[in-house]
Amino acid sequence: MNSTVAYCSTEDAVANTTAGYQSRGLLGDTFWHGVRANLTVWKVYDVQPRSSSGAYISVVNTEGEGIEVIGAGYHVNPRLYNDTKVHFFTYWESTHGNTTGCYNELCEGYKESKVADLYPGGRFGAPLSIYDGKQRTLTIMIKKDEQSGDWSLYREDHDRLVLLGWWPKKLFKYLSEKAETIQWVGFVSHDSNERSPSMGSGHPPTELEGKAAWFSDCFGLDESGEVYEDNYDPVKYYIDRPDCYNVSEWYVSDEQEARRHFFYGGPGGCSLPK
Repeated sequence: MNSTVAYCSTEDAVANTTAGYQSRGLLGDTFWHGVRANLTVWKVYDVQPRSSSGAYISVVNTEGEGIEVIGAGYHVNPRLYNDTKVHFFTYWESTHGNTTGCYNELCEGYKESKVADLYPGGRFGAPLSIYDGKQRTLTIMIKKDEQSGDWSLYREDHDRLVLLGWWPKKLFKYLSEKAETIQWVGFVSHDSNERSPSMGSGHPPTELEGKAAWFSDCFGLDESGEVYEDNYDPVKYYIDRPDCYNVSEWYVSDEQEARRHFFYGGPGGCSLPK
């Protein structure tokens, strides 16, 4: 199992596949202090008992001998919830020294805000995104608090900014200062005895808006906590099964510079990685 994607996978899954983008900033010179995106939320119908499928944004630091990750998004994960519903999730991990971290609030770490209106592990009710129809979206942001050094999680899709919670600075050795990489990623994981599930809408990114799953308004926050306006130099992230899943090009709208977006996903049906 690839350690760089294990944090959004079933713990002992054999195969982990992702499709999305990551950025280290212009020529790698930008240290990220946050990531944001608007993403479509889909019901995935073919997730087997030991598999999972979803999408997330994350901040990552790989300095030293380990990896430190903070992520949030949605997934279907029967092993975690004993159902096949769509759940909001948070995650953190630090592998420096003894590996620590967990989904949601299954261990000490994530602190829930008193004004939160979306909770780790909470279900997304109907309606969800409809193929060739109305799209259900979620806008979230992970941002380093420049005063406390904690990493905060916000929701932005109700025409207001709501603090959902935060990860204290003390959980991390290197993320306490900065993130090296930010990511916008769709993912699946599955057991060796199971057929891989669909990713996103279950349709390829070539079908584009309304049919393929997407991330929109993708941007990072710089050292001052402001939206980074320069070239993100994004690179495609771990598309190791293009026969099942893929990602479109990274689009930047001419009319609205901030609308950096891409499409991703696929129908699944893969066995183990080739």
